[in-house]
Amino acid sequence: FPSHDIVSQNNISQKLKNYDALIFPSWYEGECYPGVFVDAFYQNKPIFSSKWKQHHRIIEYSNTGWVVQKFNAREWAFIIHKNIRSKEAMNKVKRNIFLYSKAISPSFIFEEFIKAAEL
Repeated sequence: FPSHDIVSQNNISQKLKNYDALIFPSWYEGECYPGVFVDAFYQNKPIFSSKWKQHHRIIEYSNTGWVVQKFNAREWAFIIHKNIRSKEAMNKVKRNIFLYSKAISPSFIFEEFIKAAEL
């Protein structure tokens, strides 16, 4: 989202549809797992996120997005420029996100729970 664009929590999914990727340079102290990551994954959008707290546990570097050092504008520019223009890199990440989002979908988790309960 453009830096001047404040998006309410209710409009994130709708707004995200207009973009190729999510750029999330946040390092808010109270933040752990941003819900917008789930929205991005369900819409098959790669994520460029700051290296902060637990973000790296959700975003696997060059598999489901990229984690970039905070406060390093050159690294941000390089990583975004290099990857957003590479159809190969973006398609690889989108394929991985598709598989990952299926594995975290409520229906898949419920099916696995039922299978485990029947054993």
